[in-house]
Amino acid sequence: MLPLIHLGYGIYIPIYPIATAISISLVAYLILREDDRFAVELVFFIVSFILASRIFLGKKILNFWESGYSLMTGVSISFPITLIFLLIRKKDFLYFFDLCSKYAPVGLATHRIFGCFLAGCCWGVPSSFGLVPHPWSLAFKYTGYQKLFPVQIFEGLWWVISFFLVNKSKDKTLTFLLCLFISRLFEYLRGDIDLFFYIGRIKVSFYQILAAFLLLSTAAVKFLLSKRKEKNKGKK
Repeated sequence: MLPLIHLGYGIYIPIYPIATAISISLVAYLILREDDRFAVELVFFIVSFILASRIFLGKKILNFWESGYSLMTGVSISFPITLIFLLIRKKDFLYFFDLCSKYAPVGLATHRIFGCFLAGCCWGVPSSFGLVPHPWSLAFKYTGYQKLFPVQIFEGLWWVISFFLVNKSKDKTLTFLLCLFISRLFEYLRGDIDLFFYIGRIKVSFYQILAAFLLLSTAAVKFLLSKRKEKNKGKK
């Protein structure tokens, strides 16, 4: 872990905002390189995602250089807002979200490994198979000198795998949301959150329920749209 880069003369640069900026810029570049017709919509999506992912921070929402981005909160709020924006502008929202889904795993993998892991946020549970957090990291502030499971690395690798799964699938948005749901299973290995509750004897988290809702609701919408399209074809 290396949360700060020391340039000398008492100057330190936090690695987290750099990794965040690189992750977002990389995804935006890849999307616009393939199709630059959605530049305005993409900017709207990115801005709404960033603000939504930090909405629970209150007054610190604009402190972008600090950690505290919630992936699930950001996706859950920005997704429907961007959908409405696309409908208002009469743009193909199915194509747009498929396009974003193709490259989002690249940004998520980059951010988990070079942002979260190096900054020491989203840390794992205490484990003999682990690493001691850097004294400057957020993890060290809460855990001290003990080995923590490098869950950020494993989640980052999952998003590398997800990139290939999404790009080989016909329905990229649904495949991405499925990968997003599966990624929430890593929460069982995280030691920084406590949003679990029990449904009977099954331990689940709020974010897992939210990811499942996004997946199922998107699948339902796409199914209804396909039925409507088939019905309109039948009338011609």
